[in-house]
Amino acid sequence: MQMKQIRLAMFAAALVAGSAFAAQPFVGPSVGLSVSSVHTDVDFSGGLNNSMSSNRTAFDLNAGYGMELAPKVVLNGAMSINLNQPSAGSLGYSSTNSVTGKFKDRWSLSLAPGYLITPKLMAYGKVAYQYANIEVNDSAFPAQGAQTLHFHGWGYGIGVAYAPVDHLETSLEVQKTEYSTQRMNASTGRPTTTAVTLGAAWRF
Repeated sequence: MQMKQIRLAMFAAALVAGSAFAAQPFVGPSVGLSVSSVHTDVDFSGGLNNSMSSNRTAFDLNAGYGMELAPKVVLNGAMSINLNQPSAGSLGYSSTNSVTGKFKDRWSLSLAPGYLITPKLMAYGKVAYQYANIEVNDSAFPAQGAQTLHFHGWGYGIGVAYAPVDHLETSLEVQKTEYSTQRMNASTGRPTTTAVTLGAAWRF
């Protein structure tokens, strides 16, 4: 009987400790969703010496893990994948011809070191490796149809995160990403995006 009570006490202590760990904001595994207002500029050179732009809304699924590096210092690693395929813009370069673009597959890997202003409020910076496939159509070449170009780049941003209740976290951040240059027909294009993002995540 005494051993049973000891085991029950140990189990209860483990539950309390696990619950306390899980309730610590910004530390441990998380999954969430985010919505971004994104401004995209694509600068062309060569045959098209111009640029196209768009303002769009992007939705992402995010998974991450937060580690406490020191008192008040947390490092969060995360992966994000796109849930929609927004426009990258359009450019009319003659009276009859135009180029249009659309984001297809898009994902990112990021690291975000943060500092706890209060136990439930954190300011952070972020660096992210970004990858995107953009489907491009040039109406002057109807026979070739849509072409998918592969871009990669680096994004840099800042943000704040807030934990209003246990396990739930919200965030607001701004991030700018500069992608690589790719060639299509006689032109090259390089996208740049600036995103303002609202996020919500559940921390396990």
